[in-house]
Amino acid sequence: MDQRPKRDKQDDLQFNIRLFNLDNTQQVAEIKGHNDPSYSISFSPDNKSLFNLDNTHASSSISFSPDNKSIAIGGSDGYVIINEIKKS
Repeated sequence: MDQRPKRDKQDDLQFNIRLFNLDNTQQVAEIKGHNDPSYSISFSPDNKSLFNLDNTHASSSISFSPDNKSIAIGGSDGYVIINEIKKS
């Protein structure tokens, strides 16, 4: 994951999430358009979803359930919120 800030055409600071293949170090994807750095990123167990937390959340960690039906979000205040994942 590379979080070096970039400047877009309007000279706004952008934080992009880059995904790399660790076997050959090639970039395989880039998620653009974040205005804030990501503090925690988690893949779902089936590797089909990515969850991202930035500084707009008072959260410090995230984790998917093994059955991929819920996500736990741990807050910096010591609380944990568990949300059901709804597929569309």
